[in-house]
Parts: sequence; C-alpha cells; structure tokens
Amino acid sequence: MIKAIIKSFSYPTGKVVLRDMDIHIPAGEFVVVTGTSGSGKSTLVQYLTGVIPHFIRGDLDGKVEIKGKDLSSLSLPAGERRHRGSSGLLSLRI
Repeated sequence: MIKAIIKSFSYPTGKVVLRDMDIHIPAGEFVVVTGTSGSGKSTLVQYLTGVIPHFIRGDLDGKVEIKGKDLSSLSLPAGERRHRGSSGLLSLRI
C-alpha cells in the first residue's frame, strides 16, 4: 500500500510542481501516470519512490508511506531493501 498526501512541492528555483494531491494505491495495483510535458509526472514518481527528498531537494509539504512506514524517515538503502517490489518506474517515450 502506498499512501501519499502532497500539499505542495517546489524545486529550489521556486517553481511549484505538485500541489493538493491525495494518493492511495492498494498493494498489487498497477498505476499509470500520464500527462503533458512539464506537468509533474516525473516529480510525482520521484516523490513516491523516495528520490525526493533523499536525492533531490526542494520545499516539500507532505508525506509518503509505503506499507505504513514514512518514507522520509527511512534511509534509502534500508528502505530500498525493505520495500523492494513495492514500487518501480518504467518510462517510455512514444
């Protein structure tokens, strides 16, 4: 189960990319994220997989839980081992 409450996320430049999102993905579900260029798809996936805030910085107001654990409180290597198979990314350019 992935649960995310995103009030807002902006990059250090000040550009707000995500806002007002409430996401619940039950275990075993497959999700497709689509949208136009610059709409925040990559940022959303980076947020849901822990890349944000561990590797990409910005002003983050919200949280993500995977299997009930707050992703921001986990170190990424431990989180990656513990949640292997919980999330993934496939990017296609058509």
